[in-house]
Amino acid sequence: MASYTIAGTQFDGFQVYHVKSLHEGLLKESRWTPSIINTCQAALRRAVFLSLTDEDNFWTGSIDSLRTLAEVVLSSGSSLTDQEKKAFHAAGKFAAQTLVENAETADEIQNEVSELEGTG
Repeated sequence: MASYTIAGTQFDGFQVYHVKSLHEGLLKESRWTPSIINTCQAALRRAVFLSLTDEDNFWTGSIDSLRTLAEVVLSSGSSLTDQEKKAFHAAGKFAAQTLVENAETADEIQNEVSELEGTG
């Protein structure tokens, strides 16, 4: 159920911040058993995947927001599946195209590139 609550949501920086905060609270403050935490992480991971692959509400967030979601998904220690890699790649490509189409100056694009290069 939680995965469908987040799925279908158009993410922006503000919403991604809340997803990250929810995840951090789950890990640091919940006092839940590891089993329950793993179930919650799996639901959150599924929600991110569903929102990236929703054909009716295609990803519209920034590249930085996408990177943050990837960090949340990967924090459990497991690798991305091939389907998840494709979803992140498609969302990143769309976000980059949107940035290029809407940037008012070349500096906006360069700033995004510089930040991504800094994250490795």
